[in-house]
Amino acid sequence: METKCICEETSMFGWEKTNSTFSSEDVLNAYEKGVHKGKQLAIDDTKKFFTENLIKAQTLSSDFLSYIARLGINCKTAYLSIERIDKFKALFIVEKENYLQDEFKKIYCEAFGFRKMHNNNQFELRFSFMAESDDLNEEVIISDGYIFKHNEQKISL
Repeated sequence: METKCICEETSMFGWEKTNSTFSSEDVLNAYEKGVHKGKQLAIDDTKKFFTENLIKAQTLSSDFLSYIARLGINCKTAYLSIERIDKFKALFIVEKENYLQDEFKKIYCEAFGFRKMHNNNQFELRFSFMAESDDLNEEVIISDGYIFKHNEQKISL
């Protein structure tokens, strides 16, 4: 059974279709095109938002890495994880001797202040620290979602 458009069947309610330029099929096709265009614009906006946030997370993590290097903390490497398009985690692998010093507690305070300064309702970056050890397994870190690793040669003081 062929389904007719409701626009063609309204005469039973006292309405008749005029000889307009657009058929009901034209209207539905235009609606579908608008929906498709709207979806594509939303996808493009989301990609742009994510890209900007990823660049911001990488930049801020690099900045914090440079900051702790200037303090004399030997950070072996850093990793970055994406939790959502607006939420990221940075993991810093620190030399064990630095990590165990009482002064390292200041780094946690600095990290909190850094987060407070840069995080907002459209962007969040959290910092974690781990002592370097022989048992450190990079495959486990990657499986935890840390898909970016900082290039150690590019740590600037």
